[in-house]
Amino acid sequence: SPDGAWEATYRMSNVAPQASRFNRYSWRLLEEHVSDFVVARNQSVLVVTGVGFQAPQDAERQARDGVQIPDKWFKAVCAPELSASFAMVGDNVDERTPKGMSVGVLSTAISLADFEALEWAQRQFGGKIFADERCYTSLLDMGVARELDRVADALRIIPKSESNECEPGEDEVLLISEYVEGASFDKAIEVFNPTQAPVPLQHWSLRIARNGGDWTGIVEFPSVDLGPGQVFVVAHTRSRFAEANLTSSALNFNGNDAVGLALCDEVVDVVGVSGKEASAAGVSKATKDHVLERKAGIRTPSSWTASAGTGADDSQWVVRSRTAHTLGAHQALVEVPQSGRRMETTIRRLRW
Repeated sequence: SPDGAWEATYRMSNVAPQASRFNRYSWRLLEEHVSDFVVARNQSVLVVTGVGFQAPQDAERQARDGVQIPDKWFKAVCAPELSASFAMVGDNVDERTPKGMSVGVLSTAISLADFEALEWAQRQFGGKIFADERCYTSLLDMGVARELDRVADALRIIPKSESNECEPGEDEVLLISEYVEGASFDKAIEVFNPTQAPVPLQHWSLRIARNGGDWTGIVEFPSVDLGPGQVFVVAHTRSRFAEANLTSSALNFNGNDAVGLALCDEVVDVVGVSGKEASAAGVSKATKDHVLERKAGIRTPSSWTASAGTGADDSQWVVRSRTAHTLGAHQALVEVPQSGRRMETTIRRLRW
């Protein structure tokens, strides 16, 4: 699957050291560009990812604690059905877009013939890296990354089949209890069940509206019940959040995107505004580089206009710095069924 291929190529880029800012920016965008191309153009591709050493002695000279630090990282991509391919080679230095890399439009892509003619590539491979001759016909143009992303996100939404119709119960309620828009891939959403009954998660999903667009991106929940007062944490696959119950590369949002919680196909709870870094609780641009936690007394989902408020008192959210998250532990007011009283307690995350 495209997502499986994305995960596999991500793991390939972590079998050898890669400079941090290079890894987190232009290399990540290249991986996403390839994945979106596969989905948007319905194409199968062959991918070779690897490292390069400028000179034979580099591997020995750059050894640190027994780990070899490569000079280069490369990715070669072939679309056999289009008889086209390209390669990109980036210097392994701590820069967002090092020499050889480009983002958005792959203007620095080179042909496989040019790649294989590089001195270090000849030394390491000594021939063609793809056996399929169709890979050597023309240079592959994957198009503009943003346009591919928009098309691919829409195609990744899997319609519910007639045999799996969504029929929620009358009292089925969930809400977003925490939103984390942190550095790089540190994105997470915590969902809370404020009711006294289990809620089937398979009826729910997360949606993303990017850059002023409509709801497209989607993260489906597993077919499990979220118990009364429990929370469920979804994080990006490459985040650092050990609290996550589910990780997905589709949960990739920024401060100018909107994140929605949908029941069947209806978005019922929203954080943010698509195309704008939105304010909340009197904090400017609260949806960028911040953690938003729902206040303890909130028990129903709502629109962003209703929940954001104009100041700390009328907002449903507490705004904190981007590292001050409390994922997996939500402070909430819950009713004790036997007495009807309400008490504040810390809700822990769902485990299985």
